Amino acid sequence: MPGEYGQLNSYCVGMKLVTPSGEILEITEDDPELLRLARSSYGLFGIVYETTFRVRPLQAMSVEHEVYDVAEFKEKLPALVERGQSMMFYIFPFLNRIAVEFREYTGDAGARLHGPNHFVWRLRNKVWKSVGPGFGYLAQRFIPLPALRFFLVDRFNGILQLTTRVLKSSYTLPTDQMIRYPDTSNWTRYTFSIWAFPAESYADTLVEYCAFAQDYYRRVGWRVNMIHVGYRILQDQSSLFSYSWDADTMTIDPVSTGAPGWREFLHAYNEFCSERGGKPLLNQSWGLTREQVERAFGERVARFEQARRNFDPGDRLLNPYFRELLGAPA
Repeated sequence: MPGEYGQLNSYCVGMKLVTPSGEILEITEDDPELLRLARSSYGLFGIVYETTFRVRPLQAMSVEHEVYDVAEFKEKLPALVERGQSMMFYIFPFLNRIAVEFREYTGDAGARLHGPNHFVWRLRNKVWKSVGPGFGYLAQRFIPLPALRFFLVDRFNGILQLTTRVLKSSYTLPTDQMIRYPDTSNWTRYTFSIWAFPAESYADTLVEYCAFAQDYYRRVGWRVNMIHVGYRILQDQSSLFSYSWDADTMTIDPVSTGAPGWREFLHAYNEFCSERGGKPLLNQSWGLTREQVERAFGERVARFEQARRNFDPGDRLLNPYFRELLGAPA
């Protein structure tokens, strides 16, 4: 939303942690630079046992969806941004289509004479939680021919695209968007990866990505069995590894049930994104390399590593994953 942050950690205004040496440390807004580091510390500064988040009164929210072909979206994107609403994308690379979800606050939720529309988000959440991944899983397991499997996936995605048009209401509650997943995952589980791109070049990058995904399928015979999503994130320097540190960004996030071939695809996807100035989320973009992280965050990597060493000179909390990405010596 305009005036809001695109990462949850930006709303953390205080935390208490146990450092690797066993000391109790409290970090607050009184030390903004340390808080900026700690917000994106991924547990490497210490064991966090208490956090304080900035919250706001519950607002009423409107929602609607519009569908464009990718070329049309590229042309209209500047005007869509000017609408001043939040935007989430449902991307269909093999249909060359994108559905845009627009949301906007419309005032105090307690001041309405009638109740909110809960159905819109219940339907959307049902599709995301079980229907979409369930269909992808069943298609992957029981349809061995890729051509037939993905023909049906495209038909299913076409139905989803049409369904988004009916998901609109002038009065919903933001909290209804939250999907509550089971404590233990089941056959409808799914996974995803995230890279953010400069907003000014996003339309061109999206066109190139659709061509990349289609070409990868032609060459390798593999593609994701769900849709892609994306978000518009305003510039935010509240945490050191913010993926919108330099400017407003928009993301391209493939979603999959994790079928065989997913990780091989992510290696190609990561390189595509890195070559176009993308910024990943270090804990939600699988298969990153040290070179890609340095290309994305530059000197911020060394700045973070120096701070981490100050907190943990003995590397008690440094796991192999971050040791490789941060370039710390073994």
